Amino acid sequence: MVGVIAVGTVAVLGATGAFSSDDKDPVAKPTSSSQTSGPPTTRPTSPAPAPPDLPTTRPPSTTSAPKRTVDTPDRAGGLNKMSDDAYPAQKSLRDGARPGSKVAAYGASGSTTPSAVVMVMANPAPGQSPMTTMDQIIAGMREGADEKSADLGAVREMGAGSMGGVLRCTTIKSGGKALPTCVWADADTVGVVYGINDKTLDETAAQTLRLRPDLEK
Repeated sequence: MVGVIAVGTVAVLGATGAFSSDDKDPVAKPTSSSQTSGPPTTRPTSPAPAPPDLPTTRPPSTTSAPKRTVDTPDRAGGLNKMSDDAYPAQKSLRDGARPGSKVAAYGASGSTTPSAVVMVMANPAPGQSPMTTMDQIIAGMREGADEKSADLGAVREMGAGSMGGVLRCTTIKSGGKALPTCVWADADTVGVVYGINDKTLDETAAQTLRLRPDLEK
């Protein structure tokens, strides 16, 4: 199962790596007024009258909602965060993850096998809609899976729950193993949950909804 998790991580990294903060629309340069042909304009001989005094009004406050952040706390979704000694594979996954992202394994108390491995990060493209971000992530995951001779199954749209955004789940198949995987995206964050012991996408989606409120604040 560690191998297919690694393939899944490569696929997700390929997807999120496609985003670039340098992609900006070109800004048109203003045309110099000195290049405009035509007769010179005549300046007025006297200044324009000043506008009447108006009462000063303060614009309404436009306090924006604070941005959400991600973390991997000691407990999430009723599970305990596993140490690298308890689950060494997560260290190599963490070392190969996108800069700024966080990887952690979560399992029942005393377990040596995680129930889920999560990877969370800030949204690589916060200026666009979560739906567009998700479309790009899924497309990148499919390309990444193809590069590793893996198979990305059918993608299902799932209910994102109280946290909102977009949640989609699929199965990554590699080396005879199948790994149910769910991805969420909202305006500020992206998260991936690998359902290690799950048999269906519905199980991994339910586990994602339990984990996410503790991973995203």
